Amino acid sequence: MSHTIQAHDYDALLADKAQRCRQLFAELALPSPQVFTSAPEHYRMRAEFRIWHDGDELYYAMFDPAA
Repeated sequence: MSHTIQAHDYDALLADKAQRCRQLFAELALPSPQVFTSAPEHYRMRAEFRIWHDGDELYYAMFDPAA
């Protein structure tokens, strides 16, 4: 799979992605997300999240990618 890097459009692409996420979750009345920029090129960060229920309890976990 090949992707074209559009570094010159990074800010606009990030803003569009954040807006799409806000629209997807709008009906949940969540707080506004914090958006953190990265370098427009040569970056890669992955995160792993887990969410589960146990009865009426809700749990989540985030894993450190360096671990």
